[in-house]
This record gives sequence, structure tokens and C-alpha cells, in this order.
Amino acid sequence: MSKDIRRRYLPEEEEATPLLARIKSEHEADFLLAGNDFWWFVRHSIPIAGSHLLVQAGGNSLAAAAVGNMVVVITSQSFAIGITSALDTLCSQAWTGSTDKGLTGLYLQRASAILFALCAVISVFWWSAGPFLEWMGQEHAVAQGAETYLRYTLIGQMCLMGFEALKRYLQAQGATQAAPAVLCVVTPIHLYLSIQLAGAYGLIGACVATCLGSMVMLSLLGVYTHIARREGWSGWSCQALRGWSPFLKRFAGPGMLASCSQMWVAELPILFASTLHMEDPVLLAAHGVLIRLFATVHSSAFGMGTAAAARMGNLMGKGYTQRARRMCYQGLWLVTCLGLLVAVLIAVFRRRLAYGFTDTDAIAEAIMGVLPLQAFILSLAVVESYVQGALRGIGRQQISGWLSVACYDGIAIPIAYVMGAHYHQGIIGIWAAYGAAKSVLAVGQLFYLVCIVDWEDEGRRIHALLQQEEQEHE
Repeated sequence: MSKDIRRRYLPEEEEATPLLARIKSEHEADFLLAGNDFWWFVRHSIPIAGSHLLVQAGGNSLAAAAVGNMVVVITSQSFAIGITSALDTLCSQAWTGSTDKGLTGLYLQRASAILFALCAVISVFWWSAGPFLEWMGQEHAVAQGAETYLRYTLIGQMCLMGFEALKRYLQAQGATQAAPAVLCVVTPIHLYLSIQLAGAYGLIGACVATCLGSMVMLSLLGVYTHIARREGWSGWSCQALRGWSPFLKRFAGPGMLASCSQMWVAELPILFASTLHMEDPVLLAAHGVLIRLFATVHSSAFGMGTAAAARMGNLMGKGYTQRARRMCYQGLWLVTCLGLLVAVLIAVFRRRLAYGFTDTDAIAEAIMGVLPLQAFILSLAVVESYVQGALRGIGRQQISGWLSVACYDGIAIPIAYVMGAHYHQGIIGIWAAYGAAKSVLAVGQLFYLVCIVDWEDEGRRIHALLQQEEQEHE
């Protein structure tokens, strides 16, 4: 072992800092990162105002929005989240562990190039998705409304992809205040536009409001990055167009496996509504609301996971492996308590939550019937998201990826099909299947993180990878 590696990775080096002071600083960093990642919660919460007003336009409008959002999630968001999750690992480790800070900018460019290629592909499908949705069993009015939703959402989704990549790039550098500051400016404008445009123009107005808000968000964050965060940017480089294969195979690919497996299981029942006996617009609308509620509440857990990934990536990149391990275990206690609190609040206030999304009694009753089960699932999701973020921080997202495929494809989909197609359980059967898969996934990832991970070996592996990247970037 070289002297440099011994200096960086032996745990005795960390003991120079008093234990209490170290734990205090770690907790401050954790809460700061998680609090600043509250932007994700806001981003999912804003469209609720528009969704609430769509109910006044009739069940078909809300159902069309649910189907359109399903297509967005399956063909765009699930892939984009997986691709940008690679930046949690690469940028955070490179920022503290590499002598070449320009590596972080190179990673951002590479992820952005891949996202641009994704946008070029999905835009062709979105522009003429109506016939496909009808062929899959959707009613003509719902399919055409979903196609309209997709057309007016396209530019906004592209902007959100860029915003997400920039946010992770900045967070890896410790610039955690930028995204919340942007949202403080954009949120009031976005809410006003959502209420005014959705009320006046229905589905199209809600889409336009979201699109405008997303464009402003990306523009403001881009200006901040250009002015205040130039250290990690070494200029545009053709290297961003190379090295896609290892980037996708080691980091983005496993991230996409995890995000796609999780998000598709919740969204695909809308596409196969007739097979699962959910063709009733009331059930479609209720399931769409449940997905939106799940995404909104789950965003707090996602924030904790992203915070864990960034913080642990910084520590592992710097060689503080034992400090990263302690931070991980302390965070597990925190998210467990948070998960229990979320479950209790949803179960107690389920009626108010249901009518907060809709004024239609039939839709609200369908939502309330599933909310206790969803509360249990969310308590698991909070813990699972944090563990998944911790695995990203040490560069082991492939564990989450393959476990997600096994659990969602091997457990959730078969159970959902049997419960829906054969026992006619509708959305209750779907969410029961999702809960079973989430339980196994959470336990599996937690077992790997606590019982299998060798933190010193992970530190040496990260150091070797950074040295290789530095040599290629020279």
C-alpha cells in the first residue's frame, strides 16, 4: 500500500478530531443538505393546485392528466433520475478526492449529453402518443387529452432534467443554497400561474404553467452556476461525448434500473387499466392522485437519500471512510423515526388528504380506501430511499439496481396482475403488490449496507477510480 493511500484511508487518521465535535458537524451537514433538498418536495407539490382545479373540468381531464403523467414518468423521469443519480457518486467523490476539480464539470457535461439524447427520442413519441394509448385500451377522449398534455409538457420536462443535473452538480460542491433560493423566487409565480391558467384553460393551462415555471427555474440556476461556481468547470470538452459506456454501465445504468423498476410498477397499471379492471375514469383518477401523493411525500425521503449520497461521497472521496460509516448509521435512526411519523400522519389525516386533491366523492372514497396501506409503504420508502442514497455515495448503486429489478419485476408485477386480473382488487391490489416488493427491497439493501460493505476496501476502490479518471482527463 502506498504512503498516499495509507495517509488517506487508514481510520486512525480520522481520530484527530474529537468524537463529539465530529458527530456534531456531521449532523449539521446532514440536516443542512436534507433541508436544502426540500426543493424536491416543493417541485412535486406545486402541480397539486393545478390538479385540484382540473376536477372542475370533469373526470376525463383528471384521467387524461394521470395517463399523460404516467407516460412522462415511464419514458422520461424514470430514466432522467437514474442518469443524474450518477452525479451523486461521481461529482461528490471527485470534488473532495481529486486534484482536478474540472472532473465535476466533465461529469455534468457527460450526463447532460446523455439527457439531450433521451429528449430527442422521447419527443418523437410524445408528439403522437394518442393512437398508441388508444391501442393500449384507453378511451378516445382520455388518450387525446393525454397526447395534448404530453405536447405542452415536453419543453418543461427538458428544463427539469437540466435543473436536476445542475442541482446535483452544485450540491456535490457544497452549494446547497442555490436550488432553494431559486424556488423561493419561482414558487409564488408558479402557484399563481397554475391557479390562473388551470382555472381558465383547464388541462392545457396547467401544463403551460408548469412549463413556464420549469424554464425559469433552469434559467436562474444556470445563471448562478455560471457566475458563482466556475471552479468545477474547465470548459466544454469533447470528452463528454466519449466514455458513455462505463458511465452508463457503472453508475447511470444501475441508477436507471432502480428508478425505472420502482416508478414503472406504480405507473404501468394506468396503461393496462382494462386488463386490471381499472378502466373506470374514477379509479384512474384516484390512482393518479395516489401516485402524486406518494411522489410528494416520498420526496422528503428522496431528499434524505440525496443528502446521504452527496455527504458520503464527499467523505469517501476525501478518504474518511470510518466517518462515512458512522454518519450512515446515525442517519438510519433518523429516517426510521421520520418514516414512522409519516405513516401515522397519513393514516390519521387520510380524509383531509383525499379531499385536498379532489372534490368528487367517488374519487375521494377510492383514495381513502388505499391511504392506510400507502402510509405503511411510505414508512418503508423513507428508510429504503436513504439506504439507496448511501449506496450511491459509495458507488454501489448496482446493488440497488438489481435488487429493484428482482423485487419489482419478480414480486410486484406478478402479484399486481393476479390481484387485479383474477381477483378484481383494483388499486388496492396494485398497492399491496407494491408494498410487498418495497418491503423485500428495503430489507435487502439494508442488509447489504450494514452487514456486507467493507468501508476501507470501498475507500481504496474509489481512490483508484479517481486516479484513473484524472489520467484520462489530462
